[in-house]
Amino acid sequence: MKLLQLISSRLKQYWIHNRLILILFLIGGILSSIAFSFFYGNLVSYLDYRTSTDTTYRTYSVYLTDYWETGMAKPEPAIFVDQVEALYANDMVEGITVGYFFVYEESVEYDIPRGNFGMDAFSRIEARPDDQWEPMGLVGSADFEEYPDGAIVPEESVAQIGDTFTIGGKTLTIIGKYGFYECIVSYETFLELAKSIDTMTLLTKERHPIYNDPMEKLLTEMYPDIFVISPGHWAEYYEKQVVETVAFGIGPAYAVSITSFLFLLRYLMDAMLNTTIVSRMVGATKGKIFALCLGEAAVLCAVTDAVGIWIHWTWYDEVFKNLNSVEDLVYFPEDYLYIFLIMLGLGMTVAALFVRKYAKLSPVASRRLAE
Repeated sequence: MKLLQLISSRLKQYWIHNRLILILFLIGGILSSIAFSFFYGNLVSYLDYRTSTDTTYRTYSVYLTDYWETGMAKPEPAIFVDQVEALYANDMVEGITVGYFFVYEESVEYDIPRGNFGMDAFSRIEARPDDQWEPMGLVGSADFEEYPDGAIVPEESVAQIGDTFTIGGKTLTIIGKYGFYECIVSYETFLELAKSIDTMTLLTKERHPIYNDPMEKLLTEMYPDIFVISPGHWAEYYEKQVVETVAFGIGPAYAVSITSFLFLLRYLMDAMLNTTIVSRMVGATKGKIFALCLGEAAVLCAVTDAVGIWIHWTWYDEVFKNLNSVEDLVYFPEDYLYIFLIMLGLGMTVAALFVRKYAKLSPVASRRLAE
């Protein structure tokens, strides 16, 4: 309590005797706080990720084999047709894509077109229960209702639209070419060819919570041995990105910014040096002097940080939202709490370097300075 009274008393003295310098420090700190709040939202894409409805954040990648661990796909466990169709009929699902590495099925014979470098043009086939495709860079057709035995092959294939090839004894006609590396066939053809399904991609109608995700829970209950990459897995990446962005980007920039204004605070403290000397002469320890000076810095930094955040929050829709480089950026209360704690921590760290000299004053040196 006594320490707080001393801090309050010294701040009042700053206002009485060095008002202009104190005001300049407060303005500088507030502007730095506003800038940090703005760049935090625009540079940390976690905020965009958290509110976006982009398909990336509604997509679930399901791996039913150990291909990603060993590099070799296995044809089991098979997904039965009724299970896929049950998922497709689920109210949460907008679409499903199933995939199959046919080259790992020894019983499947194939004669597929070559790629530009003499390799097979593709080694897996994909399909959707609804046969609704809009392949990227499509040349030709994707109408499997009109061409039930059609296939869309990668653009790097040397085969041309209208050519035929065989997989598992079934002859398919190339109806289109596109920019990826899988062969797209009708769902009916897929069920004829695929002994099993090794991958499945689901697109939900809306995005679900990162934690306690109902779609991820449903998938893991249906297939306990599968590996699922859900939108929630991106949370770990973005949380890590927050740390990296603050540590190597806006954090150092804010520290440099606040350092320039802390020189004004140092000027204020120098103006109160006689008071500090007297405290040291009458027995105040180095620790108490350091705590007193650092306490002043903490109060001033907390005030400027809080006011800057308040301005950013109050004028966000009218001003700052229009300046954002990220669309539909939303700040939650916890974001402002993180911003406040980060700024206060950085400000205190830098301030500690400034106030060390006052704690280093020995009683003898204090008397000499007083004389």
